[in-house]
Amino acid sequence: MKPLKPMHHTFISSLFLACWMPVLAGAYCIENTTSVPLHIQSLDSGVFTADAAPGGQTCCQEAECIGNKRPDTLVLIVTGYVPVGQVKPGWHAECRIRLQSGSRVQVRGNKERIECERQEP
Repeated sequence: MKPLKPMHHTFISSLFLACWMPVLAGAYCIENTTSVPLHIQSLDSGVFTADAAPGGQTCCQEAECIGNKRPDTLVLIVTGYVPVGQVKPGWHAECRIRLQSGSRVQVRGNKERIECERQEP
């Protein structure tokens, strides 16, 4: 089998991206501008659970980020998260925000109090 020429690589890459773009349609991102780690969980779709380090961000890139036949999803963002099964499960501060596809959220505050603000694209 002959190796592919550079033009074929470009075409195949473009075709791959075009096929997968609809999958990214449900994506949203959370930016952590606090000095503490955040735990993020989608409450409606159940597909997204992540952590964001201070100064970092995390994104849900799955087609199911929003959920089937929904215009948005409810996301819980907390500080000081201790999972169930630990000594004292729970968290310190929380915000809940409804996100649509393409949403970006900036989280500000500290361990005891956070605010979530939707960022315009």
